[in-house]
Amino acid sequence: MPEDRSKVLQSWGESGHYWEKYGPTIRGMFEPVAVALMRAVGASANSRVLDVAAGIGEPSLTIARQLPSATVWCTDPAASMIEAAKKEASRAKLSNVQFAQCLADALPFDDEYFDGVVSRFGIMFFPDPEAGVREMLRALKEGGRVAAAVWCAPEANPFHFVISDALAKYIPPVPAGPDDPTAFRFAPPGKLAAIFERAGARDVSENVLRFTIEAQKTPEEFWQMRAEMSDANREKLARLTAGQRQNLQRDVLEVLPQFSSGGMMRFPAEVLIVRGTR
Repeated sequence: MPEDRSKVLQSWGESGHYWEKYGPTIRGMFEPVAVALMRAVGASANSRVLDVAAGIGEPSLTIARQLPSATVWCTDPAASMIEAAKKEASRAKLSNVQFAQCLADALPFDDEYFDGVVSRFGIMFFPDPEAGVREMLRALKEGGRVAAAVWCAPEANPFHFVISDALAKYIPPVPAGPDDPTAFRFAPPGKLAAIFERAGARDVSENVLRFTIEAQKTPEEFWQMRAEMSDANREKLARLTAGQRQNLQRDVLEVLPQFSSGGMMRFPAEVLIVRGTR
């Protein structure tokens, strides 16, 4: 496996434990995105739906819950993520979900097998996004749709920048290149749509989904969750002294209360939904 792919898989594999720990909260925070993707591909009763880079099982499990007669395949390259998704499907007694550990550009499925393909917050980290989209289209039936969700601009998403801005005071960020595998790789409008078109998708469109990220957490609990679930945050925190970590926590907890009310954290969010047809 090429070194860049190996590093991506290692980082996500190490995050699996933390994503499982906070699974219910993560599912709730991003359920609006899961529903938007399901609608974008027109998933309905008896559909076959493929979820690529599903992490701990989303939007796979949401689709399986809402469409009990559909068949959903949940895939991810990280074994720890797939295991967490299996546990949740078993706990929720979902019998219409299948699982496969695989890379986005090497899907173990026949041509024209699925009615719809979705991917939530995954394609930004693909080593070769165009190859991934081309492979998703290969697995689609003629006329089927593929849809991916990616983050819009950082300034529109305080869920991210509250932590990153605070960390930047202690560890100056290294400027990311336009194609580096970061959360905001496809924030520029039209960038991911152009990749869909180059991969062979027809009728490509993009729409901004505005919603509120909600989590039943105190500011202190939210900070702990964000510190643990991000491999980048964990790596940076490990480089700080004990005093710096205390100061960082103080800085974050001075800002977070503005997003807290009634025992809930609430962040305005903007996500781009890009859709294409085979």
